[in-house]
Amino acid sequence: MSELYQYTFDPARKTYSFITRSEIKVTVAISRDRRWFSDNTEIKEVYSFDIVTDKPSLSIDIKIRNTIIKILSDRLADVSAVIVYFCDPFDGKGAKRSLKFDRWFSCLENKSIEKHNRQVFAIDEEIDEEGNTEKVETLLYTSMLLHNENPLYKTLIRVFYSGDDNVTDKL
Repeated sequence: MSELYQYTFDPARKTYSFITRSEIKVTVAISRDRRWFSDNTEIKEVYSFDIVTDKPSLSIDIKIRNTIIKILSDRLADVSAVIVYFCDPFDGKGAKRSLKFDRWFSCLENKSIEKHNRQVFAIDEEIDEEGNTEKVETLLYTSMLLHNENPLYKTLIRVFYSGDDNVTDKL
């Protein structure tokens, strides 16, 4: 995974940014996010990430993958750090994003970083044209990235896979 874009870190916003060969600005935000482990006070270094682009990419660019994987794996150099994320499903592309990230992380050179997947759901309310409220269930593709030497590895795995599949309160 040698080809990377040069990226910068904005400490005020806690974001990483780079410009692709197609002149697309990619911003990766990593933030503390203990929602998944809110009842486990011993688990402190929990993060989520978000990727934002200023326009859609029209071509495959492995340097985007390599750069994002590098940013995330650098965060996981601290073996106690954990990253939990949901693949945004609201444009109908959540499953495709999940598959893409599975492919991306299979290229990770550091095999001590593991990716665990879980499908869960969230319930939202939608209001139709007549003002009627309807509960809508949305499938979420969720993943956890962690170092296999994390001192809380067993607890993290147990909590991630246990509990209710309804994660509405974690969003």
